[in-house]
Amino acid sequence: MQKFITSFDKKNNYIYIGDLNVVNKIKNVLRAKSGYEFQIHKPFFYGELSNINVYTVILYEIKKDEIIAKITFCQKINILQKKSGYLVPILNNFDKMDLIVQKLTEIGIENIIFWKSSNSQIKNISDKKFEKFKKISIDAVQQSGMFALPKIKKIDNLLDFLEDISLCIFDFGGIDLINIEKSNFDKKNLWGICGPEGGFSNYDYSILEKFNYKKISLGNSVLRAETGIIVSSWILKNFIY
Repeated sequence: MQKFITSFDKKNNYIYIGDLNVVNKIKNVLRAKSGYEFQIHKPFFYGELSNINVYTVILYEIKKDEIIAKITFCQKINILQKKSGYLVPILNNFDKMDLIVQKLTEIGIENIIFWKSSNSQIKNISDKKFEKFKKISIDAVQQSGMFALPKIKKIDNLLDFLEDISLCIFDFGGIDLINIEKSNFDKKNLWGICGPEGGFSNYDYSILEKFNYKKISLGNSVLRAETGIIVSSWILKNFIY
């Protein structure tokens, strides 16, 4: 069933959708007719709410700039509150960062924080780019069947993120996955990090030494940065959590 994440008005047993992107998709892409069934809920981020109303609706009326749908079912989704996430180095290509936001959202990473490594040639991410990241994450949540959006932000230096966290560093020389003991991790405050293009510098590691961390191996292959980040985030979410 198609799902939409957008703002809307609810009056009695009806939903009024004025988001023109959603209106266009229902009218011109899906070519939906009266009686078409879909799901809808308002956008929210991990850590903001403990539950959210997800409405199953049927299309009632299509107007030029508005969709009216009748509610047939309301489901309350409870979202487990976590402080976990992934520290993503700013890569040297925005397309790669778009891909990472998409894939980490699909995997269910709660927080995505970009940081400037010693090897990062791109030094800043504009507000316009963060708006694009948000749109990508909304599309990824809709496609994957997830519900909450990740919080996405940037820090200038890992020193800005010195918190009492449990950190998994995915790099050469780490523990093989088969030897990891899950009970050794604080799963409510668990973060991952993988090296940028060119790997971690000595300066990067001098900061990482300030964290409580375990180093985990992704094997003997030299992976591209985006591959390592996506693979390790899946391991973090599905194997170590």
